[in-house]
Amino acid sequence: VQQRTRRRVSGRSAGRQFIRLRQQLCAEMGAAAVSASLLFALVAGVTGGCDPAAILRRFFVVRGLLMGIACQFILLPLLALLALLLFPQPASTAVTLLIVATSPGGGFSGWWCSLVNADVALSVAMTTASTLLTAVALPLNIAL
Repeated sequence: VQQRTRRRVSGRSAGRQFIRLRQQLCAEMGAAAVSASLLFALVAGVTGGCDPAAILRRFFVVRGLLMGIACQFILLPLLALLALLLFPQPASTAVTLLIVATSPGGGFSGWWCSLVNADVALSVAMTTASTLLTAVALPLNIAL
């Protein structure tokens, strides 16, 4: 009889633990959804205030795009490599750092540009160009 009682108690505590884990998972998923929604609203708000014609004009100003692309796909991976040479890391961390260093800038660059009254159209054009070039540059940088 005591063994049956013990099993019931452990079954109850396992059920409670499962409910707690499920609640924690739901809370984390909710927080991730809210975070992604806020980031989308931030990016849409910054780029939505930018004139599409101004963005297209920035694609024809080659100097700005080339400078940004050089920094994104040459300078940042070289700095990541230098950091790895100075501070050796496990292979998984090293590959992760190189991937992050080669990845495109994202939406926060537009936010920073609007915050300091910089050229938001150039930021949007650079993010677009670097996102498109990542398909080629990321495997090349990882292979090197």
